[in-house]
Amino acid sequence: MKKLAKLALSLVAAAGVFFGVQNVFAATTTISANTNSAQTWTITRHVNDVTNPVTATFNYTVTQTATTAEVNPARVDLTGVAPTVVFNAVAPTNGTATQTGTLDLSSVVFSQVGDYEFIVSETSVTPTGAYPLDSDVYHIFVSVRYEVDGNNVPDNDTLVATLVQQAYKNDNTAAQGKEDIVFESSPSRTALEITKGVTGNLASTSEYFKVLVDIAGGTNGDQYAISGQTYAGAGVQTVYTVGQTNYVWLKHGETITIGKVTVGGKDIYQVPVDVNYTLTEQDATDYKTYIDASTTDNKATSGKKTAELDKNAQTGVLSIPAANKTSFVNNKEADVVTGIFISILPFVVLIAMAAAGIYAIRKTAKAEE
Repeated sequence: MKKLAKLALSLVAAAGVFFGVQNVFAATTTISANTNSAQTWTITRHVNDVTNPVTATFNYTVTQTATTAEVNPARVDLTGVAPTVVFNAVAPTNGTATQTGTLDLSSVVFSQVGDYEFIVSETSVTPTGAYPLDSDVYHIFVSVRYEVDGNNVPDNDTLVATLVQQAYKNDNTAAQGKEDIVFESSPSRTALEITKGVTGNLASTSEYFKVLVDIAGGTNGDQYAISGQTYAGAGVQTVYTVGQTNYVWLKHGETITIGKVTVGGKDIYQVPVDVNYTLTEQDATDYKTYIDASTTDNKATSGKKTAELDKNAQTGVLSIPAANKTSFVNNKEADVVTGIFISILPFVVLIAMAAAGIYAIRKTAKAEE
C-alpha cells in the first residue's frame, strides 16, 4: 500500500514538472515570427510655418496599456523601444520641414495570448524647447494567438503575433479612424518692426539713418527677411543673418519689418519669441534721438516724442508681432535768429515816417504853387 502511495505521488510530481515545462516553453514569440505582420512603423514629423532649416531631435515613448482582451495580456518588456525623429538642417518646402523615424517592435517578446495595446506619444525635443510638442497620441494593437492546425486545434507551443497596419489617433475605437503616425506643430515665432520719424527746422526728411540690429537666439546662419527698406547705398542688406552684424537704413516715414515673409499666401514669422533685441542708431550725433514703442499710434511720423534716448539704443524682449514696434524720432532744430531785426526796427519805422512826411510836405507845396 505504501509503495502504491509513493508511486502515485511520483506520478503527480512528474505531471507537475511536465506541465510546468510546457508552460515555460509555450512559447515566446516576436512579431518577426509572423512574416505576414509588419515589424516596423514609420513616424512622420512635420515642423510647420518655418523658412529656415530645422535641426532638432524629437523623442517618443511607447507604453503598454490594458485592453478588453479575451485573455488579459501579460506585460511585455519595451526596453530599448524609444523611437526618435532626427532633423539635421532639414530645409523646409512651402513652409514645412519633414523628417521620418522608425518605430521598431521586432524585439518585443510576447509570452501569452491576448490583445496588446501600445500608445505612442511625443515626450521631448532636443534642444529643449526648440519646437513645441504635439499632444496627439497613437494607439497600436498586436493580437497574439495560438497557431491552429487544419482542424482548428491550437498548438500551445506556437504563438502568432499579428500587428495591425494602421494606428488609431487619440482614441482606441474604430470610430476615430485608422491613419498613419504623423506628428506636427508650429514654433512660436514673431517679427520686429522699426519706424523712423524726423522733426525740426534743420532736419532732412530725405536723409537715411543707419540702425544696428542685434537679435539674440536663433541658429547661426538662419535668415530673417527685411521688408520696407528703400535704401540703395553701400552695405545694404536684404536679409538679417543670425551670427553676423546687421544694419538697416530708414528715412522719415518709413517702416522696416524684420522676420516676416509670405509663403503660399500665408504670413510666416521667423524670429524666436522671448529673446532680447537691441537697436542702436549710428552716426546721428547732430540729431537728438527719441524713442516711442507705442503700438496704438505712430508717434514717430506724427512728430511726437518721448524722453531722449541714452546712447541712441533701444533694448527689449520680443513677444507677439503686434507688440514689437519701435519708433525712432530724430530731431534737429534751432531758433530763428531774429535779434538784429528787432534792434533796428524802430529806426526803420522812424525813417519811413520821415520819408512819408517829406513826401507829404513837397506834395502840399506843389499844390499851393
